[in-house]
Amino acid sequence: MKDERITKLAARLIHHSIQLQPKERILMRGHINTKPLLKELIDEIYRVGAYPYVELEDDEISRHLLQGNVKEQLDTASQWALKKYTDIDAVIIIAGEENDAEMTDVPIERHRLQGEAMNSPTLFYVNNRRWVLLNYPTKASAQKAGMTFNRYEDFLLSVCTMDYGKMEAALKPLKQLMERTDKVRIVSPRTDLTFSIKGMPAVICAGKRIYRMGKCLRHP
Repeated sequence: MKDERITKLAARLIHHSIQLQPKERILMRGHINTKPLLKELIDEIYRVGAYPYVELEDDEISRHLLQGNVKEQLDTASQWALKKYTDIDAVIIIAGEENDAEMTDVPIERHRLQGEAMNSPTLFYVNNRRWVLLNYPTKASAQKAGMTFNRYEDFLLSVCTMDYGKMEAALKPLKQLMERTDKVRIVSPRTDLTFSIKGMPAVICAGKRIYRMGKCLRHP
């Protein structure tokens, strides 16, 4: 049976978080078990009149690739990624964790090589696109949260589908207060901290993240 909360989440991501416009190109990367959300996103993107692109990921396949990767191989992948992110306007990344320990037997050197290859300038292009990263409810993530799967799924989907526009409006007075504040004091049992936030920007966290020229304008 179709879960209407997934449909609602897709609409929130496209219209509020990404604010997708007609003819824009959006890349979605998600684990295979996130297909219900990916399908809803594709349908919503077409309703907007934009162009969806999808990459399915699998941790077991990724582990096998990582076990033998070499610099030349990863340099090629980095160049492909650079071209890809140059051509798109927005990115949605959906994590569907199934096993938190899947990569534990991959030598640290392999992880380091991949990190170096996929860093700048590819990372620059990712950070200068409108992008969202979110978790999809899985039994592995529910276990880490110490919750039953049903309870965790209800919790995650209720949070991700809340009225973020209403939240953004409610946070504006707090933003104004923080922008005119100098000293902040936090007091609790065995804690007494005083520090200054004078001159620091206050960023409303209400389900959006949009980067332009490396400067964060909206933050989830």
